[in-house]
Amino acid sequence: VMKDPERALGELTVAADSGYAPALYRLGLLYRDGVGTHPDHRTAARLIYTACRTALSETVSTASSGSIPARRKFSRRRTPWALSSLAP
Repeated sequence: VMKDPERALGELTVAADSGYAPALYRLGLLYRDGVGTHPDHRTAARLIYTACRTALSETVSTASSGSIPARRKFSRRRTPWALSSLAP
């Protein structure tokens, strides 16, 4: 439960300005719902879109750097219980 929506809005704005995707998303939700501010659907959509793009680019960057193992190819004949043996 948020006790001080204006403070939350201010703190999320600072974090969002640094490009932190979860803060961008949560700030977008606050603008969408009008919590701590007037509802602004245009700003909400922009913030949520930016959060998604930021998170996606971070994921792609991490995957291309080699820190995430390459995706395994599965044949169509594999059953769900057979796939559990392939888990890392």
